[in-house]
Amino acid sequence: MQREKEEEKTVGKTSETEQNTGDAVLLAAVRKKAAYCIRKLKKAGAFPGKIKSYGLYMRPSAYGQCTLNPDGTYTVLISRPLVLTADRHPEMFASAVAHEILHTCPGCFNHGPLFRAFSEKIKKNGGPDCLLSEEDSSYLWKYTQKQTYAGVC
Repeated sequence: MQREKEEEKTVGKTSETEQNTGDAVLLAAVRKKAAYCIRKLKKAGAFPGKIKSYGLYMRPSAYGQCTLNPDGTYTVLISRPLVLTADRHPEMFASAVAHEILHTCPGCFNHGPLFRAFSEKIKKNGGPDCLLSEEDSSYLWKYTQKQTYAGVC
């Protein structure tokens, strides 16, 4: 019960705006995967910061984005096309979510040595691979071109 309360604080709540966008199902999938990834990160000794909100966005060259808010919390955005294909590419989806959440850990906002060390430790402990390759990114670009999502915000 205590773990669930802590995860709820870290995962954040759905805002009114998110509920009204029609993407509630996709955001629920992101939150569910985030809770899983947070458990894996903590098991590896990486403790995420407070994530204020999750969102979806369109950027064919990247899977996600982590932003530090002025109040010290974080906003994590995950590519909408990636979430839409999560059933076909669950490893990529988990990796992208874990990657962005790892950025909220102290000392991991960039892709420096600590970020890479935690990435390896998470992977060795059975968690997702937080280091996405250029090959992985090219998949999302191809998908967005096929679906004519590119350029839609």
